Amino acid sequence: MALLMESGVWGHTETGTHMRIPIMIRPLLLLLAFAFLSVSARAEDAAPIVASGMVAPGDEATLGAKLKGIIEKFNVGEGDVVKKGQVLVELDHKIEELDVQQRDTVRASTRLAAEKSKRDYENNKKLWDQKAISEDEFRKYELQYQIDARQVEQSEIQYRMAQERLEDNFIRSPIDGIVVRKLKHVGEPVDELEKILKVVNITKLYLVVYLEGKLLPRVKPGQSAQIECTTMGIQTVFGKVAILDPIVDAASGQFRVKIQFDNPNNEIKAGINGTATFLNEKAEAVAK
Repeated sequence: MALLMESGVWGHTETGTHMRIPIMIRPLLLLLAFAFLSVSARAEDAAPIVASGMVAPGDEATLGAKLKGIIEKFNVGEGDVVKKGQVLVELDHKIEELDVQQRDTVRASTRLAAEKSKRDYENNKKLWDQKAISEDEFRKYELQYQIDARQVEQSEIQYRMAQERLEDNFIRSPIDGIVVRKLKHVGEPVDELEKILKVVNITKLYLVVYLEGKLLPRVKPGQSAQIECTTMGIQTVFGKVAILDPIVDAASGQFRVKIQFDNPNNEIKAGINGTATFLNEKAEAVAK
């Protein structure tokens, strides 16, 4: 004992007296400190990840014109529910309609001409086979039939192109959703690709959160999360990790996570704040 005390270090007691701490005790203290830190780290890893972010629409589209024109008609107003493919805006399309009619007339004429030249070709081929006409005369009918058949093909192409130009005057919704903004009015001119209105779909929403880079190994695609929003009181829904950025932003040290969840009655609005608690399988079963 005397040897241990002599080889120890000085310390202070609560009464102010000095005592020696044996050197053999110091490794034990270090071991206890390491064990405490390890338990603390495991407890931190076991704690659920909680993060706040903003709710974003599941899909959105700002619609514009494919060509220059004058707005002739809005078929919807702000707040209207629309379906994918529905015509929302019409530009003045009188000239394009006339062009389609003209191309259709030309198409019909070329078809009639091709049908006649086909009959002439077939009849004269029989005569040529019978040596009733010369080869030069037969080749003349054959060439005319080929020319008229090509004319039919060209008129079909011209007709479809005219239809496409006409269709470009009808602005359709690319998604199911709700009209949230009208950016133009009837009678106003629009340039090519100029924005006219905005449609969003909030039947599915995303909560977008940013997490510290050290948490990247703990978050997986498809992982469940409990989300609380406060549109009308506290609303609790469940979603799954849909998008997980695979890299950490160097400037912020964070990575982005998008949690998708259903909003069938449109009760939760895009743009509000929400809080997500990421769940493991056991926590998910208890929460639900």
